[in-house]
Amino acid sequence: YCATSVLAPQGKNRYDPAMLFDGKGATAWVENHPDAGLGESIMLDFGQERLVAGFDILNGYSKDEKTWANNSRVRGATLTLSSGQSFAIELPDVRDQNRFAFSRPVKTGSLTIRIDSVYRGAKFADTAISELAPVFAD
Repeated sequence: YCATSVLAPQGKNRYDPAMLFDGKGATAWVENHPDAGLGESIMLDFGQERLVAGFDILNGYSKDEKTWANNSRVRGATLTLSSGQSFAIELPDVRDQNRFAFSRPVKTGSLTIRIDSVYRGAKFADTAISELAPVFAD
């Protein structure tokens, strides 16, 4: 996995893409682009072609209700497969894990999620994602 930008650590808090896969809603990947991070992305490389049914996402910085509300969350995104095929999606603005499912599983070696629009945070423009997990169908 890799990200186009990462917010610098603040105190004991780290925001690198590894936070997406640590199983903790209290941590998050946070982009480091001026404003809300439109155009920033996270790419998952599977190392080989896999059959992907979709992905689970915990959108926003889900440490607690206040932190979640204060930071921006992904609203619209473009998903791009290793073939170049892309899909536009919209995520709900809820502090729960959501599953995005393709209409049928797709074969791909990677999945890139680009931020196209956000739900604005009450205090910070930074956009965060707490957890992300591909759902494999193979």
